[in-house]
Amino acid sequence: MKRFAFIVSLIISSTGYSQTQNILLAQVSGTDTLYYATLPAFTIQAKRSAASKRKHVRLIADIKRVYPYARLGAKILDSYRDSIASAETDREARVFYKRAEQELKTQYGREIKALNHRQGLLLIKLIDRETSHTAYQIISNSRSNLTAGLYQGIARIWGYNLKTRYDATKEYEIESALYDIYGVI
Repeated sequence: MKRFAFIVSLIISSTGYSQTQNILLAQVSGTDTLYYATLPAFTIQAKRSAASKRKHVRLIADIKRVYPYARLGAKILDSYRDSIASAETDREARVFYKRAEQELKTQYGREIKALNHRQGLLLIKLIDRETSHTAYQIISNSRSNLTAGLYQGIARIWGYNLKTRYDATKEYEIESALYDIYGVI
């Protein structure tokens, strides 16, 4: 009797509401049935205090201003990567670095110079994130170790460090803000 009722209810439910076909994946283990479902990706974030929320909003505004420059710098360096790799001497490679630098300076030199201190620190970190090279390494490759050391000394006077590495686990606020803005992880 139970089997008959089950078969009748199965037939009625499958024919009566068959507008859409939903297939459930399940595994029967003894008397238990385990259903499998694919859930969309989501993030869990703690509720922010007012001060933390203001800091996060300011970080988002800074990233919106700075991140395009980091992406553009990485894109330009990528476009010259093959030429630099095929250069036979360091002098030839530096010519390509200078072209990339001139390209950036002519298009965005004024805007980058207008960044404030906090945005400058963020730009240094994001350049490392996008290119996998610190600003010091890029300057050292494009100019010389002496020039890179000079720039590093001047940067340290103003509170910057061109050798700063970007670590996504330590910079979770930046990663969270990038995810909020661009969906980038």
